Amino acid sequence: MNFEWLPAPLPQDLALSTPGSIGVASNTVKVYRTPNLELAIEADADGDGKQEEAAVPGTRSTGATLQLVRGEITGYKIIHHKTETKGERKHSFIKGEADAFSLLYNPDAQAECSTITEWLANVPRRIWERRTDRQKIITTRRQRDDAGIENQSKSEMFGADYIQIELGLPNLESVLIGTVPPEFVTEGLKIEGPGFVEYRRGPSGLPDESLRRTVIRAIEFLFGSGLGVLGRSEFASGDRLIRAEYTSTYIPGGVGAGHRPALLHPENWQDGLSGATIAPILRRFIELEPSYDLNKAVWLYLHGRNSPLEMAAGYVGAAFEILRRGFYEQPENEARSRLMPKDRWQLVGKEVRRLFADLAQRETLSEYSDEIQEVERRLAELNKVSGTKLSRLFLSDLHLQYGDVEIKALQARNEAAHAMRFNTSEGFEKLWAYRALQTLFGRVLLRLLAAQVHYFDYSTVGHPLRALETQQGAMGT
Repeated sequence: MNFEWLPAPLPQDLALSTPGSIGVASNTVKVYRTPNLELAIEADADGDGKQEEAAVPGTRSTGATLQLVRGEITGYKIIHHKTETKGERKHSFIKGEADAFSLLYNPDAQAECSTITEWLANVPRRIWERRTDRQKIITTRRQRDDAGIENQSKSEMFGADYIQIELGLPNLESVLIGTVPPEFVTEGLKIEGPGFVEYRRGPSGLPDESLRRTVIRAIEFLFGSGLGVLGRSEFASGDRLIRAEYTSTYIPGGVGAGHRPALLHPENWQDGLSGATIAPILRRFIELEPSYDLNKAVWLYLHGRNSPLEMAAGYVGAAFEILRRGFYEQPENEARSRLMPKDRWQLVGKEVRRLFADLAQRETLSEYSDEIQEVERRLAELNKVSGTKLSRLFLSDLHLQYGDVEIKALQARNEAAHAMRFNTSEGFEKLWAYRALQTLFGRVLLRLLAAQVHYFDYSTVGHPLRALETQQGAMGT
C-alpha cells in the first residue's frame, strides 16, 4: 500500500520533446492547478510565436496532444496568446489548459502494473476502520554566530484513515479508500478533503477506466457527496512507480460534505464506515450499472446539491426516473408497466387501426388524414401506465411503504421539471420537498442494491434512522 501523493509537485516545469510545439519557441512548459481544479499551461519565449495555433482564444475543442520528453499532455487548448515588443525585441506569452498530462517513471515495458491509486478531492470526514502509520520529517533551523544549523527529526504519525473493501471480481480484487493528511498533498494549493482510492489487481487484471468510474459513482452515492479525481499513480509490485497522470477534474454537486443516505457501520456509528457493510452494496452496484444506468442516476442526484432550489427536485426526480425505467426494462418486470397484456393490446390495436383507416377514407375528414395518422402512431403509448401511477407502483413493487411525504416529493419533481412558478415565501417548503425526494431516491437505490441498512430520513427534523421499508416522516415527526 503506497500513500505517497502524486510524485511531481505542482507547479511543475515539463520538458517538451519538440521545442516550440506549444506555440512559442520554448523548450519547457509550466503546468499548475487552478483553484477550480483544472490544469493550466503557460510558456513564454523570445519571438512572435505561432499565431495560427492561437487563432481563436477561448475556443473549446477536443484539444491537441503535446509530446513531453517522458510523457505527454492531452487535451491542450490555447486560451490566450500575446506578443510584446520592446525596441527590436519581441517576447511571446501563451496560456492554455489541458485535460491531463502523464509522466513515465519506469521505462521497463515489462513492468506489470499491480495497483492503481487515484488521488481525490472532497473526501468527507468519517470514522474509518483501519489506520496508516506514516513518518513526518520535521526540520528545525537555528542561527549560531554567522552559521545556520539545520536539524531534522522524524515524527511518527498514525490514525484511522481508510477502509478496505473486498470485492473478489475478475478485474478488481479489492478497493481501499481513505483520507490523506493535507501536508502530504503536493498540488500547489489547498485541496479540500484530500484522499485516495486504491484498486488492487484481480485474477484477470486491473479495472479499466469505465469500472473505476463506476466505483467512484457508487462511493459518491454512499458518501452523499461528489469526488474529484485529481490524477492517478500506477505501481508495479513492491510499490515501484511506473506512471503518473494528472487530470483536470470536476466535483459533481460541488465541494462540501453531503447527506449520506444510510448507516454504514454495524455498531451504529453514524459517521462510521465498514468495509464489510459496503462490499456487497458496491458489488451489486457494479453488477446493475450496465442495465440500470446507475452512474447517470447518481450524477444527476449529486447535481441537485448545488442547483437552484427551484430545479433541485428536477435533477433528483430525473435520477429517480432512471431507476424506475431500469427496473421496468427488466424482462421479469416489463409487463407491470403496461395496462393490458401485450397480446390483448395487439388485438385492441388491430381494431383501433381498422377504425382509423376507415376514418381516413371519409371525405369529411380527408383534410385531416395526416393528423389521423399521427394519432395512430401514438397508439403504442396508450398501453403504458402513466408516470404518476408507475412511480407509486414502483415503490410498491420494491416493498417500500409510502404516504403523503413521498407523494409530495414526487410532485415536487413534476413542478421542477415543468418550471412551474413559486413564490419566495414557499422556499422552505421547496427545500423540504427536495430533501424528501433526495431521501426517497436513496431508499430506492439502496433497495435495488439489496442493502441491509437503515436510511437517514432527511424529510424529518433530526434526520432519524428508519428501516428501508418504513415510510418517511413529515417535517417535525
